[in-house]
Amino acid sequence: MRNLALPLVFALIWLTALWFLGPDFRSFKLVAAESEIVRSPLPDPREHPRTSDLHVQKPKGPPETQINQIRFSVANKNGISIFAPRMTQAGGLWVNSIPLGTSRKMSLPGLGLGPIYYQANVGSIFLGFSANRFEFITDNGFGWQGAGPIWYSSLADGAAFDVAFRRLESSLRAWHFWVCITGIIAAILSGAFRRERWLSIAAGAACLASICQIFTTIPAPFYAAIILVSSTICLGLAYPRRPIIASMVVCAIVGLALGAALYFASPQPALYLKVVWLSGVSIWPLAGIGLPAMASLALRDTAIEFVSARAKLAEQSSIIQTQEADLHAAIASNAVNQERQRFVRDMHDGIGGQLLSLLMQVRAGLVKQDDIEAELQRGLHDLRLMTDSLDHVGDDLDSALTSFQRRATQQLAAAEITLVWTKSDNLNKLAWDSRKILNLYRILQEALTNCIRHSGAKTVSFEFSTAEKGDGLRVEISDDGNGIDPTAPPGRGKKNIAKRVAALGGGVVYSTGSSGKGTRISLRTHQ
Repeated sequence: MRNLALPLVFALIWLTALWFLGPDFRSFKLVAAESEIVRSPLPDPREHPRTSDLHVQKPKGPPETQINQIRFSVANKNGISIFAPRMTQAGGLWVNSIPLGTSRKMSLPGLGLGPIYYQANVGSIFLGFSANRFEFITDNGFGWQGAGPIWYSSLADGAAFDVAFRRLESSLRAWHFWVCITGIIAAILSGAFRRERWLSIAAGAACLASICQIFTTIPAPFYAAIILVSSTICLGLAYPRRPIIASMVVCAIVGLALGAALYFASPQPALYLKVVWLSGVSIWPLAGIGLPAMASLALRDTAIEFVSARAKLAEQSSIIQTQEADLHAAIASNAVNQERQRFVRDMHDGIGGQLLSLLMQVRAGLVKQDDIEAELQRGLHDLRLMTDSLDHVGDDLDSALTSFQRRATQQLAAAEITLVWTKSDNLNKLAWDSRKILNLYRILQEALTNCIRHSGAKTVSFEFSTAEKGDGLRVEISDDGNGIDPTAPPGRGKKNIAKRVAALGGGVVYSTGSSGKGTRISLRTHQ
């Protein structure tokens, strides 16, 4: 009951506020005329010479077809103003059998007025001293509930009322248009943000029907039925969750009900016009306040969800960044462990194997002093190569080769051999890791050692460039020494070079130098 009472209380507040905000027509002293609707034969043009001014045409059908009239009498000889605010068919006004009065189309929001508005100022020259007879005549009837109320007043009050009534009509149409447009836009926004979608559709339909009423000639009860159905749907949707919106819907329904009551009861003109006003503007709280408030709440909720989503996204991004940093740290740690294990294996398989072999030979007395020195020097060079390869992890191939060039220059200078070093500028595009660099170092060191110990050369040349397709390395090593026999079985040096070249995914070719002497080693890698 509490949920039901709250909308009713708020609806009563809305209706009371709208009632007192409406115009007051009591000062114009309008009087409701006692009228009756009768059916009479078609007027005889001989009796009424100006009958043609009524545009009354004899309809098709039997000769006994009749026209409809509203008759009333007013005893006033000083002149009066006659108003018929709710005629539904075009026709004419006769005063004491004289055609008078003007009509215009009128369409106001709500129920109780229009669509034809008649107004006539009847001067004393047209009036007699006794009761004067007034007749509204039409050949098509007066609509489904008769012609509506007939009002009259003095000429002075009538002129003032007509001005005030036209001003009310103009302002009410303008205000009603913009209030309902606001409601329609707000309903579209609420539906677009998926907030109370069906409630927004029903309320928007009610606003659209209400605004169409003032621009069309379709009878107001037709649009009132649409508004009533839409408002009832709105009430069912808003009542459980939104009592304020429900109260505004109740306000619109009550206003329509009061306007519909005017078709069955005709109170005094001032009260009649108050009810007409209330019937027209009762939808304003829903269209001008309720729907914009719903749209604002929808925008606010959407903004809150957006901010919350951004915060959640930032939180998730922070979590992802943290996880990514942990992953990179784990990858780096794993890489370090792998490098450490590789270094240990290289130490064990390389230097360790050399030292163990040297130790066994020394114990057996099978090695000379010079050989011991050479083997130790060989192991020391290999250790330095491993250290250099680790120092250049993450560096480019060009930097690694520059480091090797410094060591090679020192070794060859001690042996009085000239070094010619050539490398292209596009080596940096080859991404080599420390393992590949170490294998290349060992190939170059093996070739350098063999040149120093066996070739008797005076000059040795190293040339580095990219392969023809640009995805591998091309190395040319040549000297001007004694040369080698290409057909001789491979020794220890060749086997070491072949093993390292295979690890790089390439091949090696031995040949005689270009001058017919010396040795040329051509190396190609495919990655």
